[in-house]
Amino acid sequence: MKMIVEILMIFLHPFRFPTFIAMLTMNSVFLGMMKAHNIPVNKNIVMTEVFAAVGAVVDILGLLKSCVVLGSDEYLSNLSLLCAGIVPRAVELFIMGCCIFIAVVYKAGAGDCDSYADTPFGDIKGEDGLTGVGTSCRMQAATFAVAIIAAFTSFCIIFVKAVLMVMRLGQT
Repeated sequence: MKMIVEILMIFLHPFRFPTFIAMLTMNSVFLGMMKAHNIPVNKNIVMTEVFAAVGAVVDILGLLKSCVVLGSDEYLSNLSLLCAGIVPRAVELFIMGCCIFIAVVYKAGAGDCDSYADTPFGDIKGEDGLTGVGTSCRMQAATFAVAIIAAFTSFCIIFVKAVLMVMRLGQT
């Protein structure tokens, strides 16, 4: 049972990683077009870019840690309980909070994209090479969706880490 839970942990990080890459890509498009057209950039959009990048790095580190720890019963005895249990879950809680923040920033994309939408570009009809409101709204909807998926996956990772901790403590 423990090995199955550890393998599940290994698959959760690569599942979440593409969501952060998608958020990074769409935020980069928003930021690049806004800077190219001298449109003021909302600080929340810049923060979502940073949070998505942090999430991608944490996923890579989490996957590496999961692979190294797989099947290692000495892991918990070699590290203090603080480092082995609380810190990784705190990092995952932070990442889940980042995902929720990104979803809140792009929640306007969850509405109808046929009429006016509150996009980072405002009510722009595609002049001067900018995307239209419909395209911008659909990008917001996609960013909102992947942020929700990433937040749910973060919750699953926190839960699996808690189960692993209980299993490891039960064996000692």
